[in-house]
Amino acid sequence: MHIDPNFRPHIRRRAPAVALVLLIVGLGVFGTGIRAVEPGEPLTIGRYVKYWSKALGEERTLLITTPAGYERLDRRHPVVYVLDGEGNHILAAAVTNFLARNNQMPPAIVVSITNTSRTRDFTPTAAADRPGSGGGAKFMEFFKTELVPWVEQNYRTEPYRILVGHSLCGMYAIWTMLAEPDLFQGLVAVSPYVMWDNDYVVRLAAERLAAIPDTRRSLFITLGNEPDYKPALGRFLKLMKEKAPKNTACRFVPLENETHGSVLLESIHRGLAAIYSGWQPSGDLLTLGLKGLEEHYRQLSRKYGYTIEVPEAMLNQLGYLYLQQRKDSDAAITVFRRNVELFPNSANVYDSLGEALEQTGQLEEAARAYREAVSRAEKNPDANLNIYRQNLARAEAACKEKSKTP
Repeated sequence: MHIDPNFRPHIRRRAPAVALVLLIVGLGVFGTGIRAVEPGEPLTIGRYVKYWSKALGEERTLLITTPAGYERLDRRHPVVYVLDGEGNHILAAAVTNFLARNNQMPPAIVVSITNTSRTRDFTPTAAADRPGSGGGAKFMEFFKTELVPWVEQNYRTEPYRILVGHSLCGMYAIWTMLAEPDLFQGLVAVSPYVMWDNDYVVRLAAERLAAIPDTRRSLFITLGNEPDYKPALGRFLKLMKEKAPKNTACRFVPLENETHGSVLLESIHRGLAAIYSGWQPSGDLLTLGLKGLEEHYRQLSRKYGYTIEVPEAMLNQLGYLYLQQRKDSDAAITVFRRNVELFPNSANVYDSLGEALEQTGQLEEAARAYREAVSRAEKNPDANLNIYRQNLARAEAACKEKSKTP
């Protein structure tokens, strides 16, 4: 992995895709400092960022991974914030990338925070038997007034934030919902240590839960085979059923075959999938059609609180289904034109439109579309540039030949 030691928060840099990140999880590239002795380019999945926090009075290290094509495509993304970042970032980035590639959630930016004093930062109260505890409020200030604003200023984000925490950090995620309920719209609390300081968070929930704003949020909780955690967590879950606002969705999934350590992988996967339940349209694309797809994403927009367009790849797939299976060129062109409207900076949408126009004999318009594809692919490095050039040359040659016909 290539690490830029001079990267600072005011510099915007690309965090490339994590297409091979599952392999990297096995190698542990972030933590081992493996040296590449054989020829080849470094495999990069993100960046270390050094951030000085006034709230904490110290420098913190962030690990940031952006979705594939982030620099090339001018799109906004939700953000997944991950605690215990030094151990959990690669895992969270891999799961996020996997779910997005399978259209079970949108592509997301993953921002992880590494620890300096875990007991201090993630405890809302000072417990007598845990020296140095009770700094959770300062860490909350860091999150609210520094980190989140900085991320939203320096990256293209959507107004949807998810927090992932495990054990003590899982308890912190639940406390965040009670103390700053508008900070995160989704929370994944993995084996949360809610018995901290004589069930402090449970007692706080009894006081505050009914009064938190009734805005849409999702809380997903798991627990491994950990009998000591069950009593306090059971009391909290009972309060969630009795007092949580109706728009606060809470789901608890016991994972009895997992230990406290191993529970994290499946919990992140299940948690993100649950938060984005219903993200993927049901039924085949041809049955839904353009109107059905757009209605599905209008409903998602209402659910998540921001405008969500039909993905470029999905519209592209629908267009080719019309073109190749239905032999309905007019419907295909309509879909491809809609893709151009939604994603005007993408080279591929113009190339697809050009192909449909070429097949229907609209050669001059097809050439114009191919020309737009080539122009965009030249501005932003695109692996399909040569294909776009070949398509353009073919369409222009056909236009010249047609002009010779009396």
